[in-house]
Amino acid sequence: MNPNGQDWTTLDDMRASGIYQNEIVRMEEGLYRITTVPEFGIGQSAFVVQGDRINVLWDCISYLDEETQKQIRELGGIDAISLSHPHYYSTQVQWAEAFDCPIYIHEDDKKWVMEPSNRIVFWSDE
Repeated sequence: MNPNGQDWTTLDDMRASGIYQNEIVRMEEGLYRITTVPEFGIGQSAFVVQGDRINVLWDCISYLDEETQKQIRELGGIDAISLSHPHYYSTQVQWAEAFDCPIYIHEDDKKWVMEPSNRIVFWSDE
């Protein structure tokens, strides 16, 4: 934490620092929480929700590394990413590329997407 205000970083800088890792914790059958330690930003969490034939990543946290990818693949991987709001958009494309899956974002939030990708599917309605 910077006593003078916010610091900006990148995923590459976080990886290179060697201090971050993700913890994946089973919350209940078919639900896993992913958090970065030490806490980064506002301490966001993402969730892997396992279904009968599909696993969904609900929200994306900023940090993603090889170990996280390995652990998630052991859970069956990720078939789709869905985001609750733009706070989670930071590394959504990197997550989608790592797991070769689409990202679903409501078209009302299209203006908040700063990194376009053919993996993003904009949807409408309720």
